[in-house]
Amino acid sequence: MKTRIRGGGGGTPICPTHPRVGNECFSRNLKLETRNSLALLLLLLITVAAFAQQPITDPAKLQSKTVENMQTFSIEKLYSTRNIGGSTWAPDGKQIAFVSNISGRNNLWLVPSAGGWPTQLTISDQRQMQPAWSPDGNWIAYASDHDGDEMWDVFLVSPKSGDVLNLTTSKEISEQAPVWSPDSKQVTYTAKPKDGASYEIDVIDVYSRHLRQITQNTPANLSNFGQMFSSDGKSIAYTQVRADGKDANIFLFDLASGKGRKLTPHDGDHLYYATDLSPDGKTALITYDAHTGYW
Repeated sequence: MKTRIRGGGGGTPICPTHPRVGNECFSRNLKLETRNSLALLLLLLITVAAFAQQPITDPAKLQSKTVENMQTFSIEKLYSTRNIGGSTWAPDGKQIAFVSNISGRNNLWLVPSAGGWPTQLTISDQRQMQPAWSPDGNWIAYASDHDGDEMWDVFLVSPKSGDVLNLTTSKEISEQAPVWSPDSKQVTYTAKPKDGASYEIDVIDVYSRHLRQITQNTPANLSNFGQMFSSDGKSIAYTQVRADGKDANIFLFDLASGKGRKLTPHDGDHLYYATDLSPDGKTALITYDAHTGYW
């Protein structure tokens, strides 16, 4: 009787049930496994020995090759460090609002522009970001989500009283990056439905809550960002970016006529981003890679 032993994809061969052949196969497998175990043990011993030969550095004697007089931190100091996030100037230049987790959660804080210890403006268990101070100084707009779900709403907080107002109140739409109109009556922001693929641009009246969509039905491979008002408040410029990040255009939307136009028509893939609008609204400051392929 002929018995053929078949291996299984490079693993340990499966032994047949015939007593004599099975015993021989088992013996070969045992020898193979023993040899592999010894090789692994030898490798571990070599690795441990290599590490053992390296002296342990005293943390107090650590030095930087690039920073002179590097400050040393104890474990206690390291765990007491805090982060600083987005910030915005008060219109009169006397204060700065910023995001920090000084209290353990990213909330808004105020600090005198001349320096000093900050005071907490918003007290919330929800994280906050992207503060924007209104030109009239009465409100600070910011984005906050719900228990980390990234479905952001745009909120307003009074820098004087600390009163907070949810401006957008939409649970299924994420609204971010608030930007004020020059007269402080409107806020424009990006909006993306929970099941949507593209970011759109909306504008809302702060007092009437009237909502207007600047962009809508944007194709799934495009999204709109970087919205900004012209100095007269009559137009909104924004950048539309393709999902692969290889092409982008700048658009200008006229609020009176409800029509938008592309400012950067071009052939091939190029990136045009709106940075700012001139005070007279006639010129856009942009960054682009059209001529050299570099910014």
